[in-house]
Amino acid sequence: MTPQLPTLIYQAWIALADNALSDDVALLREAKELLTRKAALIHAGGPPEAIHATWVRRAELEQQAAEAFPLSEDDCRALRVQLRERIVALHMGEVAALEARP
Repeated sequence: MTPQLPTLIYQAWIALADNALSDDVALLREAKELLTRKAALIHAGGPPEAIHATWVRRAELEQQAAEAFPLSEDDCRALRVQLRERIVALHMGEVAALEARP
């Protein structure tokens, strides 16, 4: 296994997660921004109030999505197919990397 392979696999999983919450859909983009902000706050030892605020806003977004999800059924189906294909490809790459180990 090449030394770069774990980094490439990690980056591929990060890209997958990034694409799961589309920047083209305002509610999903804000949800992704909240997750990123919360992680940064936790990592930096940010104030509990700021971390809590991300949870409160996420709950509000969850309620909005429950009332009117911003993707159509066809868009949801297409996203699930795309994510499944990428996950399968990533898994196959990980298995191949493990099998190639000396």
